[in-house]
Amino acid sequence: MRDYTDNRLEADAVAGALTGLFPAGLDLKAASLKLLKSQVAGFYDPHGKEMVLVEGGDDLGHLEQRRAVHDSTRRRRRDAARA
Repeated sequence: MRDYTDNRLEADAVAGALTGLFPAGLDLKAASLKLLKSQVAGFYDPHGKEMVLVEGGDDLGHLEQRRAVHDSTRRRRRDAARA
């Protein structure tokens, strides 16, 4: 949601309410974040070049393991490329 401004979210919420997609007065930013947190446990941030786990996500144990494997693989590839 980095590229979505608060003004854009408010305009989209109003447009959605006018078309019957959303209830009037919906806080689209809060609703979108709640939905994303319930559906996404983590993502890769290409700007920071790291795996990011969503705080409050469901059962992140397996994701922590995947992130550790991902980070380890990246380090090995980077070290091999430098050698």
